[in-house]
Amino acid sequence: MILDEFKRYTEQIGAQLSGILSVSFIGTEHGEILYNQSFSGLDYSATAKFEAEIAKNALQEIRYIDNIHEDSLREITISNNEQIHVIYVSKDFDYLIHIITDATKVNYGILSIIHKQCYEAMTKVVTFDEVQNELYPEVTKEAPKKESHFRKLFFS
Repeated sequence: MILDEFKRYTEQIGAQLSGILSVSFIGTEHGEILYNQSFSGLDYSATAKFEAEIAKNALQEIRYIDNIHEDSLREITISNNEQIHVIYVSKDFDYLIHIITDATKVNYGILSIIHKQCYEAMTKVVTFDEVQNELYPEVTKEAPKKESHFRKLFFS
């Protein structure tokens, strides 16, 4: 069910915006690709995994900044002349959404609006507990709370 929702999110983003090259969902437990779809015919999964490590490092640095809450980082944008890579952090820090776009074809503001719409629809169905139970069945039945889970992932 979770993977179906990831697929629905990806297809909605791809259908509403031209210039989307790839959408990946990366688990923060082990940095694995949970779902990946390429709209360009190229495999961007290695890029998504590498940039997920950048996101983890950025999230880890937050604890050293005064007056910033550890859940304040929600988006990272990496751009060059050809591509824009946007990494969205899920509300419970259990996965990252990595979107690669053609920089000459995608309006970043429209991408942000469409992401918010699709993400809100997806999170009505996809909860932290469901992600933990469906994608990480070896984890105990009781999913950790948001803060302790976040600290376990990035600060241990």
